[in-house]
Amino acid sequence: MTATPIVIRFVMASPVILSDGASLDAVATFQGFARGEDGVQLLNQLFVRNGSVHCASWLFPETEYIVDRAEFVRLQRTGTALNTRTLLPPRGQTDAFRVDNKRGIAANKRTTMTTIATPAIWAFATGDLSAIAKMLSDVSSIGIKRANGFGRVQRIDISRAEGWPGFGKLMRDGSPARAIPVDECQAVTKRGAYVLGFPRWSAAPEQCAIPTRKTVDPTIFAELVPAAELEFS
Repeated sequence: MTATPIVIRFVMASPVILSDGASLDAVATFQGFARGEDGVQLLNQLFVRNGSVHCASWLFPETEYIVDRAEFVRLQRTGTALNTRTLLPPRGQTDAFRVDNKRGIAANKRTTMTTIATPAIWAFATGDLSAIAKMLSDVSSIGIKRANGFGRVQRIDISRAEGWPGFGKLMRDGSPARAIPVDECQAVTKRGAYVLGFPRWSAAPEQCAIPTRKTVDPTIFAELVPAAELEFS
């Protein structure tokens, strides 16, 4: 594998909902399983592994964005549908059954999620540029609630970059760019981290340091990536 510093810019066509810890390697894992491949093995073919984690950052909105709220009704009991029968008033009562009722046969939960309207979502990594570009070629949406139209990707810009030590795992100032186990983080980071119980994929929850910043200034990468080098897919 060639260890190439890479900057990725997802140009968004709709607001996106990002889960806590949404990362580039999570996008790759999803794509791998969607193609019938081993998503975990795919990560080792795409990204350089540094310590216990891959050099693939979290997904960061550009600094200029608008936050809104979206509400969804989620059933807590599998196999129960919201239909006329389950919404009928109980016997002897005339009041209509509340959709956000949290008890009874139609128990459900109204969930409020944060939507982000941003021109683009950024990520950066160290790995095989051609393999990562191929993996991203058929990504049409990112984030959660994709079936509801959120997170639609209009275009993906991929480019080589002049990286720094730990590019993809660490920010330029040495702070985490993704979740890093605390013991490992104390050895490699300088500042700007706080600790959270973060459930890493397919592993028991463990204490990890995570990025303190939630956005990225695109001018940081514009200095590293001349416009002529951007590759569009």
